[in-house]
Amino acid sequence: MNTEKITFNVMVMDLNILEQAVKEYNESPHAHVYFEIISEIEDELNLATIQASENNIDEVFRLGYRLAVLENDLRDKGEFDF
Repeated sequence: MNTEKITFNVMVMDLNILEQAVKEYNESPHAHVYFEIISEIEDELNLATIQASENNIDEVFRLGYRLAVLENDLRDKGEFDF
């Protein structure tokens, strides 16, 4: 485990969905890393800069997977179209 913080950029269709995914991840009792969105740029394809409390690529992947599942669920409900 590397406790050094990391910062990375992601491109997303909807920043609100990313914010929701980060919130759900951080509230999970199984979360090992705390993620924080430190900046957002709204455009045709939105950009967010995220800081993780430690350098753990597995947890970054889990956050990305959570975002994909959330987008898919919202699409199935007709609440998100990409």
